[in-house]
Amino acid sequence: MKKVQLADRLDSYSFEMIDIEQIYDLLEMRTIIESEAARFAAWRASEEDLNLIKTALDEFTEKMKNINEIGSEADYHFHKAIVKSAYNPFLLQTMENLQDLYKTSLEFTLKQNVGIKRKREQIYEEHYQIYKSIVARDGEAAAYHMKRHLYNVRIKMGDRRIKALPKKMNQ
Repeated sequence: MKKVQLADRLDSYSFEMIDIEQIYDLLEMRTIIESEAARFAAWRASEEDLNLIKTALDEFTEKMKNINEIGSEADYHFHKAIVKSAYNPFLLQTMENLQDLYKTSLEFTLKQNVGIKRKREQIYEEHYQIYKSIVARDGEAAAYHMKRHLYNVRIKMGDRRIKALPKKMNQ
């Protein structure tokens, strides 16, 4: 089977061609970008931004209620609303430039939870904690919950480079 280098392509590809190690790398990059974006969003988001994040969370919640639906588009909207609320054009542009890769990796990872109610509830709870921290204007908690969420995704996907949430994050 031919492997596709995701970092070298921004066009369409099938899941069967994705090297899981590249998904881990993309999730690692997302952890770096989105943890700080969540921190900045907690400090900088306007009321309109908070409403946009909440709307995206509500959309994601509805998708998670249907255990047979993937919900990757709603998940992308949630994460993008947070990055947008960080008010750093470089962070937002990076996410937009990698939009196809983001969406493909979200679909790939969320597809692993289709039909598994408990996992879907856990994913929703992680998103809710991120949102709650941003609304509380607690940048440290928002960064922590985003990092925890993305670490959990990596662990569930089998990324052997991490075993569990680093102890320094367990505050």
